[in-house]
Amino acid sequence: NRFGFAVSIDGDTALIGSPWDDDQGAFSGSAYIFERDETGNWSDTDKLLASDGRANDEFGYSVSLDGNLAVVGAPLHVHDGKKSGSAFVFERQINGSWHETAKLVPSDGADDDRFAHDVSISEGAILLGAHWHDPKGERRGAGYLFEIDDQGNWAETKKFTASDGQGADWFGV
Repeated sequence: NRFGFAVSIDGDTALIGSPWDDDQGAFSGSAYIFERDETGNWSDTDKLLASDGRANDEFGYSVSLDGNLAVVGAPLHVHDGKKSGSAFVFERQINGSWHETAKLVPSDGADDDRFAHDVSISEGAILLGAHWHDPKGERRGAGYLFEIDDQGNWAETKKFTASDGQGADWFGV
């Protein structure tokens, strides 16, 4: 199940991706939350799954953790087309459980973009790579910035591309 394929840690919480886990079909993927208690012992406290997960999504291929927020990438998830990719945001609840609060997709997603191949979250911003994105089909790649507003909604605010991009650059990996 490739447990540990992607990892992130913040304080006493760790997020570990398992993109070939099969809870929602073969290679659907999952991510595990581990927490350290006051005695220093780590235990797994939650298992994250995509609300619309299915076979071959590879949810957990990329993960990032920042305080009470976690983002999990599923670069083969079908949203805007075959292997277009999606990212899922989870928030730790008062009772300690984690719940999906948002699904992120790019404004110009397409087949084989592999959006969320790489993810990073910090202080109300999420940066996501789509290394095969290219309107010309040359796999130049792109990065997408999503930011959270005062109402708790995530919105795409910037798309990054290399000014000197060429085919097969895979910008965003």
